[in-house]
Amino acid sequence: MILSLILQTETIVMRYFSLFILLVCSQALFAQLSITVRTAAEFLNALGPNRTIWVEPGDYVLSQAAFTPNDYIEWFQAYDGPEATLKGVKNLTIKGKGNPRILTEPRYAWVLAFRESGNLHFEGITFGHTEAGYCEGGVLLFDKCHNITIKNCNLYGSGTVGLTLNEVKQFSFLKSHIYECTYAIMSLNLSSNLIFSGASFTKTGSFDLVEIVECNQVSFEKCKFSDNFNDPFAPWFFRIDSSWLTEFNNIKPGNSRQIIIKSCLFENNNVHKFCNEIEKLTLEKNSFKNNLFIKP
Repeated sequence: MILSLILQTETIVMRYFSLFILLVCSQALFAQLSITVRTAAEFLNALGPNRTIWVEPGDYVLSQAAFTPNDYIEWFQAYDGPEATLKGVKNLTIKGKGNPRILTEPRYAWVLAFRESGNLHFEGITFGHTEAGYCEGGVLLFDKCHNITIKNCNLYGSGTVGLTLNEVKQFSFLKSHIYECTYAIMSLNLSSNLIFSGASFTKTGSFDLVEIVECNQVSFEKCKFSDNFNDPFAPWFFRIDSSWLTEFNNIKPGNSRQIIIKSCLFENNNVHKFCNEIEKLTLEKNSFKNNLFIKP
């Protein structure tokens, strides 16, 4: 009787152990999923968690493949066309071969937006609009996301800003380029641990160029800011803890901390003023050449 119980127990244990091994192996295989795409529809269909997407060379106009079936994408109607938002996506890597371009035609839509997502990595991709608009339609938006890396990428041609972060934690923008956006370079809100390193920001205007509202630990290191411009009505290169939205809604200014600009080059910028709250910036070993604003 005792021997029979022991054998039954061992059999049950072995079954559960086998199921556990099978589950672990299946999860490992799923986590290593690799997909190569060659069309906009294939790209949209492939977006999801626990995978690496390899994008072959070429142009991928997402609006031409709008509403491609994918449970992780929510489609919204911008003023002049569809806009894709990914929600709840974790562990997604998108890598380009030969610098492919991921584009959208609606001038007032984000090229891509991510909400409540994490562990996202982008490398070797150009994101942009086929034609820049005004008022709405940035390039990349991250809302309530964490652990994001953008490396060797280009963001261009937005109707507002190249990059917007809302409630984002741990973000790295490495050796990448934001250029030719019609309003500003970026908008950073309620976010922390943001690193911009070896990046360039060029040929963008015409309002306050970098807005930072209630952010902590933001660093720009070895970055280049050149050929940007704005208007006396919105004169700031860096606007800290204040924006048109906060002023319009009479919202009390925030308290950003640990904003560091180090070893950066500011050159040929037709920008009227450098920063509205210069005391909130730490400036180290930066170079200023041929700018409209007074050297800080």
